[in-house]
Amino acid sequence: MGLPRVVYGKLLNVFGRPAEQDGLKFLVAAVDLDGPSGAQEHRLREHPGFQAVTNIPNEYDVAFVRARIPRLFGFTPQKAQHEKSFLDEGFVCVFPEYECIPFLCCDHYGFTTLWFQDDVPDDQKARIATAFWSLMLSSTDDVEDFEDSADDWGGHKVTLGCRCGEVYAERESRC
Repeated sequence: MGLPRVVYGKLLNVFGRPAEQDGLKFLVAAVDLDGPSGAQEHRLREHPGFQAVTNIPNEYDVAFVRARIPRLFGFTPQKAQHEKSFLDEGFVCVFPEYECIPFLCCDHYGFTTLWFQDDVPDDQKARIATAFWSLMLSSTDDVEDFEDSADDWGGHKVTLGCRCGEVYAERESRC
């Protein structure tokens, strides 16, 4: 067994415990990506299993992802430092060949997406996204309580959270 080789970005540190899906291992990580794509092509709601889940808020699926991360990885995400965002967490995917690809799991106005460095091949992005979202959706009732709020684009306060296993999103006007 050789040492893992990081490609398409930099791996700075890992946190929590690994989780595995479809032969791939995932870890929460501090990562550095050169020119992340910023594309919305690998969103949670595009995964085939998303439609069957009933406990995900319609406009803010990030609440569900934020509630799943501590249960899967033993790590509590920090509040995102970007305006109008709730999640901005690094991860690394470890392939069976010990090749590691870093990526970001973040939200764009409440919709969760994966961002990769620009030069990651599309087939690898798709494989990582499919496995990562399958892992997230593997046990939708296994969520951890939290609460967080931010201002949205319409001047509303949005509060996301999970209370007693119920994931929620609430918007209130700031008049």
